[in-house]
Formats: sequence, structure tokens, C-alpha cells
Amino acid sequence: MKKKIISIVFVLMFLFSIRTVYLHVNGKNTLYIENININSTITPLFDNVIFITSDGVRRHWMRVLTDDGTLVSVNRVLENGFFQKFRITNHKTGTDPGLACLETGYGDSINNIVSNQFGPGTAKDSITKGLTTAERLKDVFGDDIKIAYFLPWSFHQINEEHMNQVGNYTDTIFENIIPGKIADYWFAAENFSWTPDDEEAKLACLDPFNVDHQVFMTPLLKAGYLGNKAKDWILNNSNERFYIRMHLTEPDHVGHGSGESLASGNIHPTYLEAMRSYDYAANPILDALESTGILDETLVILGTDHGFYEYGHDGPSWPSGNNQVTEPLFAFSDTAVRHPENITADQSDISPTILASLGVNLSTVTPTYVGDFNTGIVMWERAEWDTGKTTFSFWIAAVVLLITSAIFVYKPKRKK
Repeated sequence: MKKKIISIVFVLMFLFSIRTVYLHVNGKNTLYIENININSTITPLFDNVIFITSDGVRRHWMRVLTDDGTLVSVNRVLENGFFQKFRITNHKTGTDPGLACLETGYGDSINNIVSNQFGPGTAKDSITKGLTTAERLKDVFGDDIKIAYFLPWSFHQINEEHMNQVGNYTDTIFENIIPGKIADYWFAAENFSWTPDDEEAKLACLDPFNVDHQVFMTPLLKAGYLGNKAKDWILNNSNERFYIRMHLTEPDHVGHGSGESLASGNIHPTYLEAMRSYDYAANPILDALESTGILDETLVILGTDHGFYEYGHDGPSWPSGNNQVTEPLFAFSDTAVRHPENITADQSDISPTILASLGVNLSTVTPTYVGDFNTGIVMWERAEWDTGKTTFSFWIAAVVLLITSAIFVYKPKRKK
């Protein structure tokens, strides 16, 4: 009887200790083993974090242009760092859903952003209050950490009188990151007057000012301009702990216009320049970190908001015609945050990783990070069994164990 009870307990422990989450993404099944015991009381790894993304950068070009030396800043980051591949599992491959996931560590069922909102006729929602990295950092550290945002378009209403694109080109997803309260510094398109006599706006705008019609073509800012603004901010705040969040627009803006590739399959020259602009924006930031002696104390992350399927901007729109999982590539400046086996993580893991790296106790965060398809977990604690032989072997082992246990438990006694 005692053996029978022990065996039953053993089987139950096996079944309930491994909580599995199946994800079916465009025909591909992925098995995640949740990491239940999150060690969230770690010593802060970094004094500062700089997180830079650009809109819609496909993994293919990130890899190719890094390997051939085109992306100088990415290679600088990789000198003591690593490339990390992320799956996108809990939202559409769009800009605002991607940004919301990156900002919160949650999917659209929790963060409230299910589609793009930039432009007329779109929804004007904000990320659910209290969930962003910036809000959590301020909740924990208050004035002991400075937070700066550098963004390419308007997140509050702008003057459209001299704008070729009209109809409320604001995007309200960051409405809860209040400048002067949550963000100590905020720089985006709404910082300009967008009038013909605004020389700074003419210098900063991505699409050249139309002199003949005296209008700005789009309310978008150059990556290089934002990079230099961030450099100046770092030089003035290098004695503070800080978190910098920057987003850039060139690759997606150009990709939708001229595409990524030529008929030969080589990169389109205009798209190449867009990728160089993205990379160039990080260069003065890295220089500022080096000149102020805080590079080693700062985790730098270069990535994208949503990536693309294999076809990129040139192929069918999402999801028609695309059957491959989108897995964008990010560059991290320090291997301390890498999983020991360098497994593919989930996009929702990034915000918890940043928070934990800056010393936030994740056990106090709600909704709880459990590592399933709705929420994130710090990268170095992600447990994953990918598809294929590994998953098949897992289930074979599980079946063998259950059969063995059953035979052991119910083996009939020999008649004397």
C-alpha cells in the first residue's frame, strides 16, 4: 500500500510540476515549459539601459548587414555582446502591437493595443495604465532613475496647418507616459511647431520640407537627429541612473515605399540607406557612453518592433501568403543577460529582462510574469523545448514513465 501511494504521488508531481503552453503560430507548434519559480530578487546588473528599436527590420537584413560590416553600431554592441532571436507569439506583426509588447512584457489581451493607430480613422487607445517599463521603474525608483524617450512621430496632437498629411497623425499608445512625471525627458514630433519658419523642424524632418507648397510632407523625424539628441542628453545626465527608450522609423518607412530588395535579390539601395540611418543613430550614443566612462555600466539593446516574415516588405501583407514564424534579431551589449543555452526567447521577455537588469523585484509585478504566451519572463530564465525531435522525445519519455508507473502500481501479487 505504501509503494502504491508513493507511486501515485510521484506521477502526480510529474504531471503537475511541468506546466505546458502550446502555441500554434501560422502552422508551427511550439512547446514552452514554463519557468514557475522566477528568481526576481537579483542584484542589479546595470546602472543604465538604452533600448533602441527601428520599425520593421527583418532578421535577414539585420544579419547580412552586420556580417558584411555595414551596421557599424550593431557590431560595436556585439563586441562584448550577442545576437538574440525572439519569437512573436501574442500579437499581430504590426508597429503599435509590437511597441506595446516591448513596453510592457504582455500581449495585446493585457496591454490593450491590438492594431496600429497612427493616422486618421484609427483607434486612439493607450497602453493599459501602469504596465510600461517606464511606469514600473518610476514606481520602484522614483527620482533615483531618469527616463528619457526619443520617438520619430507625434504621440500628442500637433499643428497640421502646414502638413501634407492631415487628419490626426498622432498615436496615443504612450499616453500614460506623462512628460515631466513618468518621462523626465520627452522628445518626439510634437516638440516642433511644424510651421514654415520652424528651421529646427526642417532640419529634423525625415521627408524634406516642400518649399513650393510650404508644407511638411510627413510629421516624421530622422534617426540621426534623434541619436544626436540622445547623445546630448546622456552627456548632461551621465552622473544619474537612467533608462533611455528610442524608436526609429526609416526602414519601415522606406520598405513600404520602395521595398527591401531588387529583382536580383540584393538589397534595394534606398533600403540600405534606411538601415544605415538606423545604425548611425546609435553611434553618437555609444560615443557618449564611452566618453563619460559609463559604457560598461550600461546595457544597450538594438532591435525592432515587429520584424517580418521571410518575404519582408516585398511580399504579401500579414498574414496572407506567409507561413513562417516571424523571429526578429536583437543585439545585446552584454552576455550577462543571455540564456546559458542562447535559446530563442519571446518578444514579451524583453521588458521583464530590462526591469530585472535594473533591479526591479519581479515578484511584486502584476499581472504576474509566468512565461506563458500572454506574458514574459527574464531572458536568462526562459525554459524552452522547441519543436521537432526534442518535443517528440519529451512525450515519448512521458508515456514511458506513465506506463512504467502504472505497471509498478497495479502489478498483481503472485499467488502463493
